[in-house]
Amino acid sequence: MINIDDMTAEFDADLKRLCVSDPFGTRILALRSAYSGKKYDFLDFWIQRDDNNKSYSCFCLYSSTMIICGEPFDLIEASEFLQMLSPSKIMCRNSIALQPDILGMNKRSGEIMMFGGNTVCESGMYKVSLVSSSMSELKKIYQLLDHVFGLDRIVFEDFFLSMSHMIRHNTAEIYAVYNEKNEPVSTAFVIYKTDQALHISSVATEKPYRKRGMAEEILKVILKKHNTDNKKIFLQREAPITLYDTLGFKKCGEWAEYAK
Repeated sequence: MINIDDMTAEFDADLKRLCVSDPFGTRILALRSAYSGKKYDFLDFWIQRDDNNKSYSCFCLYSSTMIICGEPFDLIEASEFLQMLSPSKIMCRNSIALQPDILGMNKRSGEIMMFGGNTVCESGMYKVSLVSSSMSELKKIYQLLDHVFGLDRIVFEDFFLSMSHMIRHNTAEIYAVYNEKNEPVSTAFVIYKTDQALHISSVATEKPYRKRGMAEEILKVILKKHNTDNKKIFLQREAPITLYDTLGFKKCGEWAEYAK
């Protein structure tokens, strides 16, 4: 049975138990913390339990993206549930045997990597700044990401509302290196953050500034800051980016993303 969030202490405890120190659970718990206290139309949570009320997996629908943590014990029920909600994107471990053709989606996959806890030393070559939640600063970061990745499906207003809220509630961080015109030219996000773990994403550098060590310096700042907290530090890799290996990240699983 898949049970929707009933705002009880039991549901909250089950959610935390399933999600703590997991790369997808970190996303779910960060969203729960950032938007705690009441229900929102764009955010909801579910837990799948068996007939003995034992919980196996949880689902979080944020806007039109579904995040799954844990292994559904009844995959048929989970698949029917996903078909009913019809999210535009699903993010989960690759070990969950979802069928993209039935869901009407395309699938991508790659490696989940976790930092090995190595000692990190910054080079000091670049000043790495923590980006504020202001509209003007996030607009610059959005433009940088658009140049590097192309954000055709993400409008700035949605990006700003989400990231500014997460930063202000201490569940996300953005770091950047700026040029002499005070324009960000390299960035990396702590896209989701909890007391136990964090997830790094959106590592990007403008083309004229690549191969100068800027992204590496930003990542070293993030690792040095959070490694002292004994947190698990995750990121996802699709292409063979050797920088992550050099910094001490090791493969700890595989991710899958399904999108329409």
